[in-house]
Amino acid sequence: MRTSGRKFNVIDGYVHERLAIFTSRKHGQAGRNWATRYTYGWITRLGVYRLTGNVRWVTAHASR
Repeated sequence: MRTSGRKFNVIDGYVHERLAIFTSRKHGQAGRNWATRYTYGWITRLGVYRLTGNVRWVTAHASR
């Protein structure tokens, strides 16, 4: 995994954690067991895009 992929993974995890903690507080659920309540399926259903994934690199050719 490239450096950018690791950074994007960290950002995705942070967004997931903050949304889950925010929702827990909003619904009066105490504790930090948000990871079991709010999975990546939950965050996908919210419509949040994930930054991780495969990027295909294409060689650019200058036109003449």
